[in-house]
Amino acid sequence: TTSWSPITAWARGLDQLRQQMERRLQSLPSMRRKRSQELSDKLDRHAESITKSLAKPGNFTHWGQELETLQQRLETRQAALPSRQQKRKQASANVTKANSGKRNGLLDQINSLLVE
Repeated sequence: TTSWSPITAWARGLDQLRQQMERRLQSLPSMRRKRSQELSDKLDRHAESITKSLAKPGNFTHWGQELETLQQRLETRQAALPSRQQKRKQASANVTKANSGKRNGLLDQINSLLVE
């Protein structure tokens, strides 16, 4: 129950032979090197094109310009904020200052409870 085809068995065999020969040709080391070199050249051309387009001043879309402006604004705000380490030092200094004025610190309170 094979379906009818206008291609004869001889033509199918010839097509299979062609495909097999093409696979063998592509697997030859010289063809692999050639294909590798072509791909490498193409990649180099794309990289050069991208580099040139990025080097042009003002070559941004409206969205890209807004993104760059937002980034600059956020970096400026971040630079103006005190670091977390500075905040911790300040908080620690405030606690120490607040506790230094008290006669009974936490340790004194604990000792007085133990004595009772």
